[in-house]
Amino acid sequence: MFQFFPPSRKRSRIFPFHGLIAPATFFCISAFLCQFLDIAMVSAAENKEKSWIKRKLESIDERQRKLSTHVSTTAEWMDSFFDNEIKIEEYNKSRIKLSLKGAIEEGRGFESNVGTGLRFVLPGLEQRVSVALSGATDEEGATAVDSNPDERKVNAPSGDKEGFNAALRYMLFDELLTNLRLDGGLRFHGFNIEPFSGIRFRRTFPLHLWEIRFTQRAYWYGDTGVEINSQLDLDRKIAGTNLLRFTPKVSWYKKKQGLFYGMTATYFQHLNENHAFQYKTFIKFVTHPDDVAPNGENRSSDSSERNVVDDGGLEVIYRHRLHKHWLYGEAAIWARFPRDRDYERTLGLYYKIDVFFGYMTE
Repeated sequence: MFQFFPPSRKRSRIFPFHGLIAPATFFCISAFLCQFLDIAMVSAAENKEKSWIKRKLESIDERQRKLSTHVSTTAEWMDSFFDNEIKIEEYNKSRIKLSLKGAIEEGRGFESNVGTGLRFVLPGLEQRVSVALSGATDEEGATAVDSNPDERKVNAPSGDKEGFNAALRYMLFDELLTNLRLDGGLRFHGFNIEPFSGIRFRRTFPLHLWEIRFTQRAYWYGDTGVEINSQLDLDRKIAGTNLLRFTPKVSWYKKKQGLFYGMTATYFQHLNENHAFQYKTFIKFVTHPDDVAPNGENRSSDSSERNVVDDGGLEVIYRHRLHKHWLYGEAAIWARFPRDRDYERTLGLYYKIDVFFGYMTE
């Protein structure tokens, strides 16, 4: 006969934990939802934190970019106004420059000369190739690595570098942060012709309130051999439109004994668009000076003379835009203490009139 089993009893025999399935299912679903919500909340918190950090970093980056731009703009204006080597070495533009120079210094008397410089950018080749013609003491040509215009002001014009330069330049890279240039040409000294070639590299590193610029020069000359110069410029904009610059540098010459290094600190004061000052202090060292002392005595056995101060002093430079962007006047006064004068105080005055044709730096 047919035997009837109630469904509940039959299922309970087959599934003995039937009464626990619903609570277990509810518990598992609740645990999963709690875990999911916890992960979602943690992820949202992390994303919010990352978003906050990202916004802060972007804000810092933007501030750093603006500060760096302000420093770079101020430095560019100062170097352009004073026609410094830092500016003109990298401007691949055609121009003619005439300079009337004069200086008087204790122990040297009065000296004057007329400097000329021509730079012509050849058409084509993306304006990367230029020809530079100049007197040996002028900065338009590819001159020696110690031909910093600031040093020529301190040391006054001299006949030691009389001659004429003709250089061909090729700009490999000309970017905001990087510049690389190759030079080659001839230097004329009377009836002597001296070939030369060289490379100049510059890299700029924006660093918050500072802008650091590294410049490396390496030149070879037919009669004097290799000359190498390394230089750092650390710029910081201060007091509105003024600029503070520290410039350590080191030079090595194959034909000279020793290593030449020094430090210059310069404060650029911007008065207005037509007037500016430079206040400068500098010191120069030489590791192995010549065996003959400034007073003529032999000092080859004196080890204390193997690392000495070669020169040092103070200088004030004033530059005035006389007319528009093509006529400038400049005057300087300095007091220095050179080794070749037994570190006696040496006063000097300097003046210069610059006339530009063609491209003028703004």
